[in-house]
Amino acid sequence: MTRTFTNPKKNDTITSDLSDADAIKALRGVRSEFARSLITQAANPRRPLSGVQLYWVHKMAKDALNPPPKVTLAGYAAIIAMFDLAAQKLQNPKIRMTVGAETVKLSRAGARSQYAGQINVTDNGPFGDNVFYGRIDRNGNFEPRRTVTPAVQAILDSLKADPVKATAENGKLNGCCCYCNIELTDDRSLDAGYGPKCAKNYGLPWG
Repeated sequence: MTRTFTNPKKNDTITSDLSDADAIKALRGVRSEFARSLITQAANPRRPLSGVQLYWVHKMAKDALNPPPKVTLAGYAAIIAMFDLAAQKLQNPKIRMTVGAETVKLSRAGARSQYAGQINVTDNGPFGDNVFYGRIDRNGNFEPRRTVTPAVQAILDSLKADPVKATAENGKLNGCCCYCNIELTDDRSLDAGYGPKCAKNYGLPWG
């Protein structure tokens, strides 16, 4: 039986075919103190779960049972695949890699662009006042401009060799997620080099 759960604070509603017992069972594989607290409370008949708590139980259970696909491609084609997956949830997915004083930003051309779906490679300057390094086409080919320096090429080479490893190591080095550009503060995010939301959005390994 399909049921509906609502979280008024997030203005979000989900549906679930799982029973409460099956959802709680699925949570046992989730590494989260919040998940563990819900499991503990669900086992206490004197403190039934609230509607919002059931929302989280079923939401996290569905996420645990249906993890996002993992990026397995190599080279720039893997970056295209990562951006395609992220574009299903994010309006403007980006990757920022900073090494020393050099920052390289990858962003996806929008639907109205003649290069829709391709990846623009620039520095981190504002639009109109940035340095354009080239473009990664839909086949995973990088078309460089003369503005590419050895430092920029080194960053791109690390992404091409293994984009997940490169962004994770850069996030650990700088203490900032390469995907959302937010400071990493949670121990698990610091250990991974990015956070759980970005892992889900970009199809990265987590936990």
